[in-house]
Amino acid sequence: MSRTILIVGTCPVDAAGNKWILGIECGETEVGKYRQSVLRVIDA
Repeated sequence: MSRTILIVGTCPVDAAGNKWILGIECGETEVGKYRQSVLRVIDA
């Protein structure tokens, strides 16, 4: 299922080497934490 996320910040790389992104999903009001490897850029 695709979701649109507005990127609002980044987190330091964790001990396992994962890069995390802070973002807000379209229609939501809370900031969530997403693995960078599962996100892709939408070209407009």
